[in-house]
Amino acid sequence: MFSYNTRFLIADDFITMRKVTRKALGDLGYTNVHEVEDGQQALALLQSPKTTKEEIQFVIADIHMPRLEGPELWANLQKSQSTKNIPFLFLTAGDDNSFYLKDLKTDYSDYLVKPFTQKSFKTKLECIWNSIANSKNLKAS
Repeated sequence: MFSYNTRFLIADDFITMRKVTRKALGDLGYTNVHEVEDGQQALALLQSPKTTKEEIQFVIADIHMPRLEGPELWANLQKSQSTKNIPFLFLTAGDDNSFYLKDLKTDYSDYLVKPFTQKSFKTKLECIWNSIANSKNLKAS
């Protein structure tokens, strides 16, 4: 699983959802969590010059946000060598986003339907971790 020092970014326009997600991370032992209100703020943070110590290592973003939606944020991150492999978990209000979801699931990304349970949240993090590990093992062989 991800190190307890992993630096997470939560991007969601709904403050209650940010709090729920932060608590879910905290319950798993993750305390290095940053929050922003939309995809534009997330992109600005992820693209700003920073030291390695301050880099975001995992993004959790709502699919629908003002100014820049989750899939657009993800697509922008895919364009840069320095951000394309940041693990990404999309949060969605339901299956009405199925047209997005199949294209957004990769070794480094997945989605979770809200409201989620602690168990389903942990399972998604583990799935992303395992996909990344398997992908790296396949590339090494």
